[in-house]
Amino acid sequence: MSKIIFILSILLLFIISSCDITEPPRPTPEYNSIDEAPAWRPDGKWIAYNHFSRNSNDSLYPTGLYIVDPNGINRKLLIKGNVYSPDWSPDGSEIVFRYDEIYSIKIDDYGIRQITSVGQAYFPSWSPDGNRIAFDTGYNDSTGAKAIWIINSEGNDLRDISKHGTGEWRMPAWSPDGKNIVHIRYIGITTPEIYIMDSLGRNSVRLTFNEVFDLYPKWSYDGEKIIWTSGNDQNEIWIMNSDGTNQYYLTKGYYPYWSPDNKKIVYSKPIHDKIALFIIEIDTREIKQLTF
Repeated sequence: MSKIIFILSILLLFIISSCDITEPPRPTPEYNSIDEAPAWRPDGKWIAYNHFSRNSNDSLYPTGLYIVDPNGINRKLLIKGNVYSPDWSPDGSEIVFRYDEIYSIKIDDYGIRQITSVGQAYFPSWSPDGNRIAFDTGYNDSTGAKAIWIINSEGNDLRDISKHGTGEWRMPAWSPDGKNIVHIRYIGITTPEIYIMDSLGRNSVRLTFNEVFDLYPKWSYDGEKIIWTSGNDQNEIWIMNSDGTNQYYLTKGYYPYWSPDNKKIVYSKPIHDKIALFIIEIDTREIKQLTF
């Protein structure tokens, strides 16, 4: 039986590597390579991210899902192809990611399994207890609007926790205690704002009121802060308390993600003809480039 499972995993890996799935529009064409959606492993040893190379024949750094250590060395390719939005399991043994549907891959043997079957799913986030995955999808909405759903990490017990007909609810991220989910909402025709709600979709609280694009919110590992991307023309990274107070600017960039010690942020930022990953020390504002 284990041999059959291994063969099926290899076959699924081949399918993912060879197919072409489109994602929402990429940044403008002046970028030859793009590193996005970094996610810090809970033990701090690895950072996962998705890489895009405009050169389809690039054999040195092809498009795919990667991990790299926080010093920018020991880069490893996990899967070739257009995969997106990685997030780690709490024990660091698996990465969940988006490839049309939501999948996960084991780090030790590269075993892959499909988790959702809703047609299109985005922005998976693993719960702190490892039992659930939140994501957004237009599944079962009469207008195709994205809403937030939760599924068991084994791929069953699919639950809709959004209120439909109220705009799109997207980009969920769990609080460290597993009680709440931070996310964005497009209300009417205004720009998206950041909200929190409990894991049943109730008791929502709006945190931002700035009428610019607020995206990619993430909790700090201690649950005290939330970081996010804000801005219309130039992306900026901002930090606030988890209740929405004390909002302040950190640096230029987008797709921020906390380090497990809550002292650093990894994020994406354009540099010359690339979008690369950077790490910033929150207290000193010291920045180092992680990928090249």
